Amino acid sequence: MTSALTVRALLAVATAAAFTVLVGCSAGDGDQTGSGAQYEFTGATPTATVLDEAARAPAPTFDGELLDGSPFESSSLAGDIAVINFWGSW
Repeated sequence: MTSALTVRALLAVATAAAFTVLVGCSAGDGDQTGSGAQYEFTGATPTATVLDEAARAPAPTFDGELLDGSPFESSSLAGDIAVINFWGSW
């Protein structure tokens, strides 16, 4: 009887842990900008397709700290072509 109780307790803990992990991975409300805007992925742009300037949305502004500790503001890139890789350790 003790081993059945132990197995049930172990299953309950494993179920609770799995639930916690799945809830932690949920997408939330989709607002990643803090501005109320929604990001919507609609698919990849076909290869070698140039979008008309009128069809392009302006990039949101952001700021942060570079790896060397110096401050960075996206407005310093205005008018330039840039590839930016965002990443996090979470």
